[in-house]
Amino acid sequence: MEILGLPEPPVLELSTRKHLFFDENSKAIIIPNSRGKERHPNTKQLERVLKCQDPKFLSFLRGCFKWHPVDRMTPLEALQHEWILEGLPDKVLQHHKKMFSVPEDKRTLKKATQSEIQGFPANAQSQSIYEIINEIRADDAERDKRK
Repeated sequence: MEILGLPEPPVLELSTRKHLFFDENSKAIIIPNSRGKERHPNTKQLERVLKCQDPKFLSFLRGCFKWHPVDRMTPLEALQHEWILEGLPDKVLQHHKKMFSVPEDKRTLKKATQSEIQGFPANAQSQSIYEIINEIRADDAERDKRK
């Protein structure tokens, strides 16, 4: 709440534990921590807390941190966010674009995620995406050294 401020009234109404954190007027109950520090809503900025000025990264986080689930970025929207896309290796990005260039329907997405990816190792199904991406980056770095 220090960064995001108070949740909107509809979000508070959905909360089953509202009474633990808010009074009957929906005002935050401020309780000092073990060191006596009180934390008040809307008193900090995300940029300052993270010590980051990257607008794409901050936009991504703001999309993830919305109080109301309807307003929050979906996982598919997150995968298409420009901050995510700019960090993908070229081979993964090509597959990513192919996967999301079609309308969002479960059958199409499932088929795209199961299709063979150009340049991925044969044992890709037995590895995590993190391991696969690291291998691709290492291969690309090695290739760049040789050039």
